Amino acid sequence: MSSPQSPIILPSDPHKHAQLANAVLMVRPTSFKFNIESFETNPNQKNIQQNNAMEEFAASVKLLTDNGVHVIVMEDVSEYDKVWNDERSPDEIFPNNVFGTMPDGSIIVYPMLNRNRQLEAKRLKHIRSALAKENYQASHVVELLHGPKGEALEGTGSLVIDHDGGVVYMARSERSSPLVLKRFMNLHSKYYKKAVCFDSVQSQERGQGMPFYHTNVVMSIGEGFALVCLESIKDETERQLVVDTLKESGKEVIDVSLKQTEESFCCNALEVRTRDGQDKVIIMSESAQKGFTTDQLKRMKDTGSKIVALPITTIEQIGGGSARCMCMEVWKDRNNA
Repeated sequence: MSSPQSPIILPSDPHKHAQLANAVLMVRPTSFKFNIESFETNPNQKNIQQNNAMEEFAASVKLLTDNGVHVIVMEDVSEYDKVWNDERSPDEIFPNNVFGTMPDGSIIVYPMLNRNRQLEAKRLKHIRSALAKENYQASHVVELLHGPKGEALEGTGSLVIDHDGGVVYMARSERSSPLVLKRFMNLHSKYYKKAVCFDSVQSQERGQGMPFYHTNVVMSIGEGFALVCLESIKDETERQLVVDTLKESGKEVIDVSLKQTEESFCCNALEVRTRDGQDKVIIMSESAQKGFTTDQLKRMKDTGSKIVALPITTIEQIGGGSARCMCMEVWKDRNNA
């Protein structure tokens, strides 16, 4: 049964966007497995044999839907298999790295670091088809290119965007290039006036002091709050700049420890509006919810949001990503933009 369709309504102020999307696109993990290509920059991945990803995905979609979130599920695409001779990306379950819709109605295709994730960009027509079935017609498509040395910018993994504040945050890494970020900013200068770049470093125990591969592992911005692992930002000037800029945008800064970030994916969360636009939901994993302190959870709930925790232990262990990575934001109805 098809879901009720929402109209596309352009923002009354074209230079201001609403922070929260009111739908998410998720990709069923038919090919999900340990990705050896991405392991080099993501030590959170574990090559375990038990794979309950399909069951966890189905349970997550049901849980989100039951809590009022509009979920668009991208199913398996047989044409894609034929074109690429069954060479599939193990990480298709994380579509927000490759594709993104923007509040202005555009779709962006982002340049990925690893070859088997670059193949996912060929699914653009299928992404557009899935969105069109939900009455989302893209105003235009922007394909960001790799830098001259193959530099990447992996979607809203690399970019954590304060839409209503007009600020883009990025933690530098092999997957997040300042050069490609500059191109993104130039293309969207009407909406985003400032980029805040910083270095975010993993612990010696978990990541041998490597940069965090994605910004959304150490940061999440909601309508009234921001989760950020300040402990991972070693440079004092950069750390203070992040805090000051968030506060200037009216965000309550909730500091998340390095242990919570690495062990529980506590910063990998996404706040969205429900289908009817009346309520707000913070999507996170069960491990993240358990990893937060009582005070941290209260501060999030006090902003008027309900927490929905997804049962995705296997997906986190094998994929090295969590709930936010599974959700590509879709602005179906921009009444509040």
